[in-house]
Amino acid sequence: MPATTTRDGTLITLSRYLREPVPDIVLTGSSITFRLKEEYFATSRVRNLALAGGSPVTGLEIVA
Repeated sequence: MPATTTRDGTLITLSRYLREPVPDIVLTGSSITFRLKEEYFATSRVRNLALAGGSPVTGLEIVA
């Protein structure tokens, strides 16, 4: 099911990041970065960990 709230989207993003293999490139940022689709990039080892309505620092802390 697609996310209906910002919180739902955040939970989907975080659980996917934790569930899949460690990517080569991780995007963090605000809602603008959140809108970037991973399919736009040539490599499949890109994960978008940007959280809509959140801080880029949260994504960086998760990566660290």
